[in-house]
Amino acid sequence: MKERNPTTRNLSEPSCAIVVSLQQTQIDLLFNNLIHRPWGYACWQPLIDVVETDAAYICIFDLPGVDPDGVSVRLERGRLTVDGCRTGGGLPEDAARLCCAERPTGMFHRTIDLNEPTTGEVTRRYESGVLTIVLQKKNAGELK
Repeated sequence: MKERNPTTRNLSEPSCAIVVSLQQTQIDLLFNNLIHRPWGYACWQPLIDVVETDAAYICIFDLPGVDPDGVSVRLERGRLTVDGCRTGGGLPEDAARLCCAERPTGMFHRTIDLNEPTTGEVTRRYESGVLTIVLQKKNAGELK
């Protein structure tokens, strides 16, 4: 059996703090929607991946059909928040009726709690419907 080196982390095994934070965010959203949203309200959350390296957090958001100029990215007190809206664009104007609607539209809100301090610098890139955000860690140059 192969021994694991305790100083390295497999990227397929995310930090427990990030996983718990993402699960808590999903639970909070569920309860907020049940309590504060009218029944039948369609709410959506973009799918995300969070990768942690020794030097940075890399957050990748699937945002097809979202105008990148309408996406708000904030980093406050170790918490990354991304908000935006997807409209129902792309439907033909002469469509008599909508037979199937599986693509959610409307506002979205995602919050990620980071378990290590960052420099506060936010680098973002939007390409082909994917938003990539890089957050450099503080003291990333120091070896632990």
